[in-house]
Amino acid sequence: MIPKKGHRALRRGRASIPGQYYFLTFNTQNRNPYFLELEMARSASCVLHGDSSILSWVVMPDHIHLVIILPDTTLGRYIGNLKRNIAHSCRFRIKWEPNFYDQMIRDEEHLKEVARYLVLNPVRALLVPSARLYPYWNAIWL
Repeated sequence: MIPKKGHRALRRGRASIPGQYYFLTFNTQNRNPYFLELEMARSASCVLHGDSSILSWVVMPDHIHLVIILPDTTLGRYIGNLKRNIAHSCRFRIKWEPNFYDQMIRDEEHLKEVARYLVLNPVRALLVPSARLYPYWNAIWL
C-alpha cells in the first residue's frame, strides 16, 4: 500500500485528548520567512507567551513549534484559533499553511526530548550559535 501524502495523511490517526501533552508544528504559507521581521516575530511571541496551554514554544522564520497541554477543545480548533490570533497580532500579514503536524507526548522522557529539540531548533538552523542568543522562544521550565 502506498502511503497517502498531504495533510490528509497528517490527520490519519490524530486524536484530540484534552489534558494530553502534544508537540505541534505549523508552517507559514509556502514557508515564507515572515518572522525574520522583528515586529512579526515579537507579535507572534507575545501571543504564544500569553497562552496558558503552552509549555514551550519557538518562533522560527517560517514555522512555529509548541509543546502544549491541550485544553478542552480539538487540536484543529486550538491551532486554528492560535493561527488567527497570531495573524491578527501581525495585522493579518501572515498567511498559514492549512495543515499542521502533531505528536502526542508519550511520557516524561519524551517530553524532555521534544523540549530539547524545540529549544535547539534555532541553533540547528544556524540562526544563532547558542539558544541563549535567540530571543523568540520560551519554556515554563526556566
